[in-house]
Amino acid sequence: MQLLKSIFCLSGFDNRQRYCAICGISYLSFLLLSAILAGHVISSALVLFIAVIICVFTTRRRLQDARLNKNWSFAPGVIFALTGLVIISVNHGGAYWLLLMPMALSALLLTYPGKPGKTYQLGYNGPVDLHKFHRPHAHSSQAQSRIEPTLTATGEAEQTISFDSHEPAAPEAARVSAEGFNDDASHTDPGEQIRLLLLNKKNALYAGGIILAFIITGILVSLLFSSREQQAETPENSSQPRAQIQQDEKLHKIDLPDNFSLMLNQYQGVIINWQSDKTEQTQIWSLKSAEGDSSCEKITFNNGESYRTYAVTTEMGDSYFASFSPLDTQPLLQAIAFRGNFRLCGYKFSLKGSQAVLGKNNHYANFIDY
Repeated sequence: MQLLKSIFCLSGFDNRQRYCAICGISYLSFLLLSAILAGHVISSALVLFIAVIICVFTTRRRLQDARLNKNWSFAPGVIFALTGLVIISVNHGGAYWLLLMPMALSALLLTYPGKPGKTYQLGYNGPVDLHKFHRPHAHSSQAQSRIEPTLTATGEAEQTISFDSHEPAAPEAARVSAEGFNDDASHTDPGEQIRLLLLNKKNALYAGGIILAFIITGILVSLLFSSREQQAETPENSSQPRAQIQQDEKLHKIDLPDNFSLMLNQYQGVIINWQSDKTEQTQIWSLKSAEGDSSCEKITFNNGESYRTYAVTTEMGDSYFASFSPLDTQPLLQAIAFRGNFRLCGYKFSLKGSQAVLGKNNHYANFIDY
């Protein structure tokens, strides 16, 4: 409980290691959980909110530790929140590269050294007591003793017990030493050197450009790979209806007057074929999935009689094939022979002269009752 309080404490101090760990866990947790909860906007937004709050609190403590302006505590958090909302809204892997922006700001705060003379427990210094999590090293407080022999005037050996004690350094000397160290800290601290090297007038633009280039490159690469995956999936999906078409044989083709043809498959199911506008789609309608052009769902005659299609597909882009169940073969051919017209897939076909054509072909005449 105390550890959790220290994470949400505003008045304490976080050293570099603790700040790096908390921010890293926040970013990583959002990255993983938002990917797992993809499509669940509310859950992902809740994860983002918690991660941003934790990031803001630790940033404030880091700024206090580095003696910087506290107004900057919202900068990484706000950018983290904005990029997180974009990631949740877009729901694309390439958007995760935007997290480099708040990460870069967090990395910048790591370059500032903390106040000297503070004692940290788990990288934290503040009103929350974390001593029970701190394991001090065991130091022996007992003075080491040794027994040294000495010779007396009588020649007998005496044992003299002497004690070696380690006296602590004088407080004044420790203070002078600490002051000397603090004066040189800004010159020897690697974080300070990195910041001064990267954020001078000349190199700051280069550093920002490199980060921006990484983000843009990552997004473009992600988009490229996702488009390739979609292209790889498209032939597989389009090959399925073609395989289905190859399974249905097209037998006994006859041409009817209004530019359409009739065929029977190997199961005596009726297939209606006509030419239309060229299309890239191979599956126009499927009864199995109930997806596609709803106008191809059924054939409707002028008297209101209708029969369902189980599939409407195309070959060569402009040759349409509407397949019907063998259970409907007899009534469907009866309607084609004696009705005036029918509608299918938004097209209207006249049946004038169809009875004579069907009557001349034994494969179809046997299904018609006169």
